[in-house]
Formats: sequence, structure tokens, C-alpha cells
Amino acid sequence: MTHTHAYVCRYLFDGAEPDLGVGETEEAVAKRLVQASGKLTLLDKMLPKLRAQGHRVLIFSQMTRVLDILQDYCHYSGYSCVCVCTTSHLPPRKSK
Repeated sequence: MTHTHAYVCRYLFDGAEPDLGVGETEEAVAKRLVQASGKLTLLDKMLPKLRAQGHRVLIFSQMTRVLDILQDYCHYSGYSCVCVCTTSHLPPRKSK
């Protein structure tokens, strides 16, 4: 499964941009993203532990490009995520 976005050619980290033409696996793309950023390395170590303990994670960023990269990381690493920004279209909340 190939996951493409319009922003995929504008990564902040040199060498982290996925090369969608060579059939690279999603795990390899996630690994490359993690290796390109110390913050993603730390996040990659923390998320499995937090998930195992039943925690949910909320990440704030003012930079939409960072949110795009985090969204790709979550997709390639098998985590579900929702980006809440001015351009996102969220489903209506369920009433209790």
C-alpha cells in the first residue's frame, strides 16, 4: 500500500523523504524517518511503552509540516492518529 501526500517532497530532514518509486516497505520508511530526527527517535521509544500501558498521546505543534511528518510516521508505524488543524475535516463528535 502506498501512502502519498502532496507534501511528501518537502520533508524537513535530508534523506528522510520516502522514495516511492523503489517499492520501499512502510517499516523502512518509518525507520528512516526515526533515524533522521532525535525527537522522532525518542517518540519511537516512548510510544510502544505508552500503548502497552493503555495511554493515549496528544502532540501539539504550530508547524503543519511537522504534523504532516508525524502523521506519516504514525501511518508507517501502525499507529492511528487524527490531525486537528484548520484544514482537517473531522467527523462530528458522538454525544454521550
